[in-house]
Amino acid sequence: MTDAVGVGRALLAIPARAGSKRLARKNLALLGGVPMIAHTIQAARASGLSDRVFVCTEDDEIADVSAAHGASVFRIPATMAGDEVSSTVPCLALYDSLVSEGAPVEYLFNLQPSSPLRTGDDIRAALDSLESAGADFVVSVTPIDPHYFHWALAARPEGWEMYFGAEFHQERTRLPPVSRPNGAIKLGRARKVKETGHFFGRPLEVSEMPEVRSIHVATGFDLTCAQAMLADASVSRVLTPRTTESTNRHPPPTDPVELTGSTIRLETFQDKHLHDEAYLGWLRDYDVVKTINRRGYLRPVSFAEVERYCSEVMASPTDLFFAIRHFPDDVFVGTLRVSRIDSETRSADIGILIGDKAYWGRGVATDAIGTIGAYLFDRMGMRRLTAGLMSINPAMLRVFEKVGFQREGVFREQDLFEGRFVDHVYLGCLQHEFRRPLNDTLETE
Repeated sequence: MTDAVGVGRALLAIPARAGSKRLARKNLALLGGVPMIAHTIQAARASGLSDRVFVCTEDDEIADVSAAHGASVFRIPATMAGDEVSSTVPCLALYDSLVSEGAPVEYLFNLQPSSPLRTGDDIRAALDSLESAGADFVVSVTPIDPHYFHWALAARPEGWEMYFGAEFHQERTRLPPVSRPNGAIKLGRARKVKETGHFFGRPLEVSEMPEVRSIHVATGFDLTCAQAMLADASVSRVLTPRTTESTNRHPPPTDPVELTGSTIRLETFQDKHLHDEAYLGWLRDYDVVKTINRRGYLRPVSFAEVERYCSEVMASPTDLFFAIRHFPDDVFVGTLRVSRIDSETRSADIGILIGDKAYWGRGVATDAIGTIGAYLFDRMGMRRLTAGLMSINPAMLRVFEKVGFQREGVFREQDLFEGRFVDHVYLGCLQHEFRRPLNDTLETE
């Protein structure tokens, strides 16, 4: 049950200031194709512990991005966002504000966006640990080799020496197990956090998380490691949160995206492309549209129909829609759509149209699919890509196969083409199968 302000017993707070000492504006750094803070918002929402997730920030851009990804924004003054201010401070300010509105908050979570790989399951597990242990505080931890701590060296006036002395100079098997707080989750009974002013009071319990989800992003190197974890198929299953929402879709980037290949540039499709007279001309050219399997386009299509289609795709939360520009000539030559982006299965479907016939057979489609494939696998952490086409389009079939797509099935005589039924070929590409052609070996479509 939730209260009138939609919070309920658990208050999920994400403190996100603009400043950062080692990685500038790291909360907005792209990770898997979305701002890093979006991962924490997604995990908090997926936990199912509250109808609302709050981001505490003093920054306008962080506020806008957070709202776009489904969070409520609690604005804090700049004095709460300084380098020396504990992240607990804005969390407690939010708590005080909501309690004054009548919210019956029992548990207060501090979910720092610098730990982007935690999942909704991790958040729920922390609350389970607190309740089952009867503790007042819980912090998430990761097991660590005890030699990492106990054999630490420190500089002294007389030279380097063992930081902890000789007490722990033993074999690993004789040392007690130790864990490090990983910064991903801090939880406390709200009134106890209010009393102590922090999340490390007593009785304290821990909630264990694996190392692959425990990266704390403070530097560019940390961000690279987090990106590698998202892209690594061997750990993808534990990094992908289960969601309690009605949709399992990975939100596409909210800001325009521009990707560069060997000879093409993919830029987010916008109104300027819709109103480019060449675009409507392609969709009225029978040679261009005859194999795209949209029978409505086999007659002269109206601008209103095209505008309606483009508006739906551009607004879709599960699609990316690109204009393909041949950058040596600075010419708009086609479009590429990524549809059905699904964060739970980490899959998506690709469709492409090369509209300018002067660029047929020049490697444009191969370059475009290679470029978007690299982005989807490496930046957005996709696991599987699919595509489908008419069997009477062998040139495009070769394009997909060139970058690693495999024929997975044929629906016999599914499509109608020029008065006869033809087969529809289904293709798929797993992350490890994908290969981007070398720039100097692009074959023609």
